[in-house]
Amino acid sequence: MLRQLSVFSERLASCRALAFGGHRSPDGNKVTFSIDGIFIMEADGTNANQLSNIRWDYWPYFSPTGDKIAFQVHTESDPYDLYVMDVDGGNQTLLENTIAWELNAQMWSADGKRMVYSKPMNETVRSIFSVSVDDAASTQLTFDHGDFAPVWRPTALTP
Repeated sequence: MLRQLSVFSERLASCRALAFGGHRSPDGNKVTFSIDGIFIMEADGTNANQLSNIRWDYWPYFSPTGDKIAFQVHTESDPYDLYVMDVDGGNQTLLENTIAWELNAQMWSADGKRMVYSKPMNETVRSIFSVSVDDAASTQLTFDHGDFAPVWRPTALTP
């Protein structure tokens, strides 16, 4: 494991850009990260493939099932948006528009069907939302100030 991380670090260090949001797949065989786009590679640092080519794609995060990757996109004319795509880079789908940069706390549900995230409602109020990965239907869950960094309750717990 230490050798794998070392190889990964060496490969990222050889790039001339800053990497954001490295995340390991649920089976531990792949790693995704962003450097002028979203990349995926073997956990040992080999076979890197670019999945997206928008310079400001950030924070890739595998679904619990390992078949999808959520990520943020930023363009000069648009704030950060939340997208999801297949692990081969196909089917890139917008889930949420106009999200501020603080969204790096997006979290998948255990079944991979929904995500939770926070977004600013104005300069002082942030709310937590849940969005369906299938149809992008979003539900506001909180209405207080300063709600951010949501996480799902572990499935082992009972209500």
